Amino acid sequence: HTGFNPDDFYIGVEYTPYYFQDYGPIERKHIAFSPVSGKADTYRGTLAFRKDGRYILKIEGTDCVTGAPVSYLDSFVIDSVAPVMSLTFDKNKEKGGFFTDAVTGTLKVTEANFDKTLVKVSVKQKLPGQNDFKEIAAGSPFQGVTVSTFSKTIPFTEEGAYSVDITYRDSGGLSAAPIHEEFFIDRTAPVLDVRFDDAAPVMSNYYNQFRKATITVDEANFDPELVTVTQSAGRGGEEVEPPVVSSWQSDGNKHTATILYDKDGEYSLAVSCSDMAGRQAESFAEQAFIIDTTPPAYTVTGITSDKKGEG
Repeated sequence: HTGFNPDDFYIGVEYTPYYFQDYGPIERKHIAFSPVSGKADTYRGTLAFRKDGRYILKIEGTDCVTGAPVSYLDSFVIDSVAPVMSLTFDKNKEKGGFFTDAVTGTLKVTEANFDKTLVKVSVKQKLPGQNDFKEIAAGSPFQGVTVSTFSKTIPFTEEGAYSVDITYRDSGGLSAAPIHEEFFIDRTAPVLDVRFDDAAPVMSNYYNQFRKATITVDEANFDPELVTVTQSAGRGGEEVEPPVVSSWQSDGNKHTATILYDKDGEYSLAVSCSDMAGRQAESFAEQAFIIDTTPPAYTVTGITSDKKGEG
């Protein structure tokens, strides 16, 4: 600008930390202007902003030739610190990563330049008997704890499995470490059921058909290592290896294994189980039985072909 005079310009800066609602008083700044090399009537000045916070920059002046007012207004944010997030619970998890009752999670975000709309919280739930997770409400609104700390609570009240994912990228493009939690709430003892097929005994505990036992455990928090199958087997007065328990098959909360008794012999079976919280199912008491599918072999002796006795 021809006839440029820095004193004809008023440069004011309003500054506030993130956590104050109102900007502070306008502070006049003096900038040293210098001609720009190779550009006639062009001057450059530098103003540094070093504190994190929100700023409003105002420049007002008068054109030296026309006398017309000249103004410039801008606002911006400086944010050099990434946000920090944490998710804590009001109860301790049991071994295996589950809770034995309802639990409340508290999400805390430490961030000076906080914008709750940028916090992405996903809570998914799978109720007992369901195979798929479904999105549910993500708790209460955020509340201010301190000038730069904000929190919200997330209740988990129903029995079932949960998956929680939380991300936050602030308006300055800085991201907090993402949070991922998986856990379940288990308040119910397992239910154990042992049933044999429809083979009917010939008498008492004697069977002339092979048998199959089906073991079913109804339990959300299932661990096959917590099922104890106790067997014995004998044949011809000697102990033999009992039948093998099949691998477990799961359908939702139903977990099933089978035992096939497909050889003659004397057998016994007892089953017990517990869950990871130590709750015991009602046990299946020992049941003894005998399988004999071989028809008896008869031998007749004492009959001869001597005819002397005829007459």
